[in-house]
Amino acid sequence: VPQPYIEDVKAGQAVVWTETFSQFHTWLVCLLHRDFNPVHWNWIRARKTKFRRTIVHAITLWARISRHLARSYPGIAWIQFESDMLGPVPHGVPVTFTATVTRVEGNKAFVEVHASIGDQEVLHTLSKIGSKKKS
Repeated sequence: VPQPYIEDVKAGQAVVWTETFSQFHTWLVCLLHRDFNPVHWNWIRARKTKFRRTIVHAITLWARISRHLARSYPGIAWIQFESDMLGPVPHGVPVTFTATVTRVEGNKAFVEVHASIGDQEVLHTLSKIGSKKKS
């Protein structure tokens, strides 16, 4: 299957998907990154925080965005993020992601990603994706 070049990516292209994150996803991130903040895995201690329950690690969300961008545009060679967490993502709650290509410049495409729970946006990410140009 031929892989698309960056010139094949057009402004306005969009990908929408929904995922629900489990405690297992968070445990993997905690183990891989050695980030054992109790708000992500210890429900007893997390109950005492402003979130009142355990929440998904932001790295998990970024990994899912990377995966979907890579699957949607398999010819890309790199992904860069600038991201703002706007609210917590509790375990077991469906999160809807919308990724839209806003512009293409040279060998880069700019993708805006919004993640929401219902009508509340919880993550806003500006991503750049890039690949080699056609010869």
